[in-house]
Amino acid sequence: MVPQDFAEAARWYMAAAEQEVAPAQCNLGLCYQTGRGVPQSDAQAVKWFCRAAKQGDKTAQHNLGLYYSTLETATPAEAEGEEAEPAEESSTPSILILSGESNERSAPLPAPPCGRPASTKFPRMIVW
Repeated sequence: MVPQDFAEAARWYMAAAEQEVAPAQCNLGLCYQTGRGVPQSDAQAVKWFCRAAKQGDKTAQHNLGLYYSTLETATPAEAEGEEAEPAEESSTPSILILSGESNERSAPLPAPPCGRPASTKFPRMIVW
């Protein structure tokens, strides 16, 4: 049995990711997202997820969607750096936030680094 070495795994993922191997790019993004084998960096995670997603990697597309949904569900207090109210029992993101309608709970997301808004009516949809 070989002992786990996350740093070595990240080096191999990087070597393959730089050669445009989409599953390696996605896995490298996961390494950056979790901080396994590399310093934790959301910016690097999103960069590698985007590169994989552009090639059609569905796991990377899913991970980007999750990343952006966590930005979307941040409360106004969290966005302003204040302490947020305790969360309700359910942490399921609100469908209202994704409806494209304006409300106090949702602020526009920053432009996606690897896509473009699908339309002005639904700016949070991304076209790859």
